[in-house]
Amino acid sequence: MKYLFLVCLGLLCTGCASTSFSRYEGTQIAWPISQGSFVQSEKHGADVIHGLPTKPYEVLGFVEGSGMERMNAYGGRSIYSPDVLRSIAKKAKKRGADAIVILSSEREFAGFFNYHQSYTSPTYAFGTATTMGSFTSVNLQSSGATTTGWGYSTPMYERRFSAIAIRYIANYPEPRFLVNGQQMTAEQLREYYYAKNPEQKGREPLVNSVTPWIKWPQSETLDGGLESLASQVREVIKTESQDDMNGTWYGYYTQTTQLANGSPTTGSAHLRVTFTQAQNRIVGNGNLDSGETISLQGDIEGAKISGSVINTASGNQSTFSGTATSQQMTGDFSGAGSGQTFKGVFTIYR
Repeated sequence: MKYLFLVCLGLLCTGCASTSFSRYEGTQIAWPISQGSFVQSEKHGADVIHGLPTKPYEVLGFVEGSGMERMNAYGGRSIYSPDVLRSIAKKAKKRGADAIVILSSEREFAGFFNYHQSYTSPTYAFGTATTMGSFTSVNLQSSGATTTGWGYSTPMYERRFSAIAIRYIANYPEPRFLVNGQQMTAEQLREYYYAKNPEQKGREPLVNSVTPWIKWPQSETLDGGLESLASQVREVIKTESQDDMNGTWYGYYTQTTQLANGSPTTGSAHLRVTFTQAQNRIVGNGNLDSGETISLQGDIEGAKISGSVINTASGNQSTFSGTATSQQMTGDFSGAGSGQTFKGVFTIYR
């Protein structure tokens, strides 16, 4: 019974996933959202989002996990393999999260799992026995034993996930603006803007992405600033009917950085990048609203896009991949630099 207990314990441990959660401490801002994303909810403790959330949220922390995954003798996934994605989702759920936003998903070959089992049948014998008085004689004709065995060898993989744990909120806190001596909420300002520019209604993500880059006039009226915004949005919209990526794109990204001391930090920023395309190759240069500049290059295959980015100010390099349409590009990125590693998601519009 003791042996059986140890065997069962060993099998259970092979199916365990290692997870960790780091609490976010900092200012909650209007974190970026998207018009659409892919969401998994079945069997997970919290929703699993690939892309950006579609409604307001606050960041609770950074969650990651890993585990050894192997196949069974028939080529399917072994029941003893851990479900790492489910484990980190449940970890986030226990910390109050409604969903996790996937930053990275990795699967790396880690060797082979070898299994062997053998069975030896009981010894058998046959012959004759003769009893005479108190004496018995045995004439043994033959004896023997049979051993049979079977086994298999299957590949093993190290499965790793990292994500941002979030909790949904009803609305982001509304900033207020002073207009003609009266305070207006952001919602009132948006209504005022779209009333004057009805052709841009329905293009809110693009308008919101362009807004941080507008230099509002210091001496003119509010209408002057709003017209400057509308004019710049119109220039961007002009290029969206093109089949290529040429033009200026606006958007934002969320990034989690693993600092040199091992602690993570999460932040978000706006970006603006101008692309030039030649056949399936794109080259871009852009800016972050922090004042830093970026340079990138990549390849397009159908709706897929991938490439590399360098922050020309800090020297940090990263790779990215995602999907692109004539109006929106969404994907993820990861990289390292200055003794740090980082991962994140981005969405840009035109």
